[in-house]
Amino acid sequence: MKNFSISSIVLWILAGVSILLTIMFFAGEQVEELTTTGGVQSTWANTDLYLWWTIGIIVFGVAALIIFAVKTFITNLQQDAKGAIMSLVTILAFFAVLAVCYFISSAEGFSRVVNGETQTFTDTEMKVVDMWINAIVFLVGATVVLIVAGGIKNLIKK
Repeated sequence: MKNFSISSIVLWILAGVSILLTIMFFAGEQVEELTTTGGVQSTWANTDLYLWWTIGIIVFGVAALIIFAVKTFITNLQQDAKGAIMSLVTILAFFAVLAVCYFISSAEGFSRVVNGETQTFTDTEMKVVDMWINAIVFLVGATVVLIVAGGIKNLIKK
């Protein structure tokens, strides 16, 4: 039997729960909600659950990035100074991406009516949400580009 590391097991569990919630989201029924202008809009029934799971995954990922980058920095500081600096550069680059995405994000607040209650999202809340969306799009795009570039580099080396 193949040995699995704890990180692989956690990754498979998170992926399984994400897939299950995605299926629940799209298989769920649509509900009618009142808008702030008095109109009616249709939304998926499990939207809040799906959004909270997404927020949890983002928080988990950011916390893991920070914790493991700091751990690597401390571990490598005495043994490999160059590796320690590279781990510090990784975390600084992540925060630089967040800063750039924050400054290019829009800050338009809005309100919606859910179950007869008005939910208002401030300009700051919307700017932070927009920052995370932009950061995720950028990081996924960068990951795809780097995967393709690595594959091309390996083909050229052979």
